[in-house]
Amino acid sequence: MAVGATALTTMGVASASNGRNQYVVTARGRSVRKRLERTGAEVLASIADGEVLLVAATDADSLKRINGVVDVRENLGYRPVGPAEQSTAESTDEQLADYQWDKFESTTGAFEAHGTATGAGRSVAIIDTGIDTFHPDLRNAVERGRLFRADGASSPDDSPTVAGNTTIEARLPPTDEEIVPYVYLGSPATREQAAADDVDSHGSHCAGIATAKHDDMESAPEDFGIAGMAPDAEVVPLRVFYWKEYEGYPYDVDDDGEAESVTVTTLWTTDFDILSAIDYAGETGVDAANMSLGGGVIKGLGPPVR
Repeated sequence: MAVGATALTTMGVASASNGRNQYVVTARGRSVRKRLERTGAEVLASIADGEVLLVAATDADSLKRINGVVDVRENLGYRPVGPAEQSTAESTDEQLADYQWDKFESTTGAFEAHGTATGAGRSVAIIDTGIDTFHPDLRNAVERGRLFRADGASSPDDSPTVAGNTTIEARLPPTDEEIVPYVYLGSPATREQAAADDVDSHGSHCAGIATAKHDDMESAPEDFGIAGMAPDAEVVPLRVFYWKEYEGYPYDVDDDGEAESVTVTTLWTTDFDILSAIDYAGETGVDAANMSLGGGVIKGLGPPVR
C-alpha cells in the first residue's frame, strides 16, 4: 500500500439521508447487526467480513451500550487542502520521457527495470478521485472499479457502493469562484458518467505515474505521453472523493471583515469511504493499492453537510 502527500482537513460528521449522524462501528458476533437495528439504528453497509459497520443513529452512546459493540467512532468527513509542493527502450522512447526524472537511474532506476519487469499480468488500485475512463495512456479496468460514497447520494439505489461502470449523475464543482483549494461558491454542477470516472484529475494523475502505457496504441500512430512505473499493469479506479454541497461555510463575501454563512461545493470523503476502498482492494485481488491522501490531517470543525 503506497500513501501520498495530499493533506486533508476535517469538516464535521457525515450524515445519512434522514439527517442522523453516521458512525463507524466495530462489532463482534453475528447478532450485533440485529441488536443495532432493534434500537432504531440503521446499518447502511458493512466491510471486513461484517465486523466494521456504517451505522446511522441519533447518538453514539446508545450504540456503545449494545452487547457485541467493541468501538464506535464518528464517520468524519474530510476535504483536501492541496498537495504538498515537491520539487527500457520502450519506456524511454515515450514522447515526454526526458522529463521523467523520477525514473532515471539516479533516482528509482525504473527505466532500466523495465527491461526485466513491466507489471504485465498485474493490477494496481488507485484510491482517489477516480480515473479518466477514456484516457488513451491508461489500461483502466473500470468494470472492476467502485465508487464509495457513504451518503449514497450518487447511487441508483442509495447504496454507499456503486459499481465502477454504472452510469450515474455525478456532481462536479460549479462555475462560481474557487475561494480556497477544492472549495467553490454555489451548488454542484452535474454530468452523466461512469461511477468510477475521474471528477477532479488527481486520480488520473496518480494512475499515470503508476501505470501509464509504454507501447503503441491503436488510438495513436506513435508512442506518446509517459511510461509509468508498471506500464503493462492494469489500473483499477476506486473512487472515494466526490463533490458535496456544504451549507454554513464561513466566508467574507462582501469584504467587510466579517464572515457570512454561505453554501459551497467541496471535494469530500469520509473515514468509511476510505476503509471500504481498502477492504475492497483486498477482496478484488489487486497486487498493489495507492492512496495519495496521506499527508497528514488538519483538525478543524465545520457545520453539517448534505
